[in-house]
Amino acid sequence: MVFEENNSGSIVLDIQNLTKIVGGTHQVALSDVTLEVVSGQVLGLVGDNRTSRSTLFRLILGLQSLDSGSLRILNQDCVSTVHKLRSRIGFVPENIELTKNISAIEYLRLVSGLSGVQQQVAVARIAKYSEMLQFGNYLGTSIRKLSKSEGRCLVLIGALIHEPELLLLEEPVKDLSLAMRKVVRHLIKDLSDQGKTIIVSSDDLPFLEQVSGDLAIFLEGHVVFQGSLTSLKEARDIPALSVSFAGSTEEFERELRIHANRGILSYRFMTDKCDIYFDPEMFLSERLRLLLEVIENSKIILLDLRPSFVDLGDAVDGILDRFRETRASRVAGLREFERQKSLDYSQTDVN
Repeated sequence: MVFEENNSGSIVLDIQNLTKIVGGTHQVALSDVTLEVVSGQVLGLVGDNRTSRSTLFRLILGLQSLDSGSLRILNQDCVSTVHKLRSRIGFVPENIELTKNISAIEYLRLVSGLSGVQQQVAVARIAKYSEMLQFGNYLGTSIRKLSKSEGRCLVLIGALIHEPELLLLEEPVKDLSLAMRKVVRHLIKDLSDQGKTIIVSSDDLPFLEQVSGDLAIFLEGHVVFQGSLTSLKEARDIPALSVSFAGSTEEFERELRIHANRGILSYRFMTDKCDIYFDPEMFLSERLRLLLEVIENSKIILLDLRPSFVDLGDAVDGILDRFRETRASRVAGLREFERQKSLDYSQTDVN
């Protein structure tokens, strides 16, 4: 089952029925994938593994060829115009290795030259992005001596020098401090406001929730969801209540476990707050009655009670589980059909 939501705007990335099998392992990295990304959109990519996402990036960058389907970037076929398209795309990989014995400014000048950016323009952009990413003090440092955080900022600056229309980011805040995560978050928003299209592949769901308006979820090479974060959370459709309390967490959790078979599906504690997820078949009055009984038995003091927003991780897991269940039902139905077919044949009187 695939949930989709259309977005307005010019299409920057148009993927139709794309399939890619990874050589050697013969693993199906992408299976009949259809995906659209529009200008100014920030799309987050998540999934059960990183193979599908990294393979998609390699195809966009022209580092691999697709097996079937079509891939159009900025209204051009990537197969025939891959070299021209690279100058309009920026990329920051997850794993960054800086081993050359050159300074950061020399690295950026080299990158800008390879990107065809004029020297004066490159200098202005290096200054601009170095200030935004608080990197100015490291421009004279050998890239081999940069920390992982500093190296990631350097490569990000290099990916932005030629002002790409499409920016691909793998784990963009990996190894970054909380302060630098905030800087990168604001940078992504600014680029999106300028009309740049950004695709972020990450397992860091809290960060994706902060920067992405839309999400695409991969499972075993399939895109099982593409749409807004709001529609994703609504698809989870599990009622939840957030309880703020004072008292014994141990006693509260003990009572929750006792009443789990009466309609409490799961719960999650966060210091003095607990999110409780209920059976969707229960009426609101039943959920409240059960919760008040738990509170009374555990002798905690109720400070606040309100509907809880669905956690993004829970929402993603819900989509993945639903896809697995749907596929399992289809397989079971097919096996039953084949078994019945075989049985019917064996009962046929051939005389």
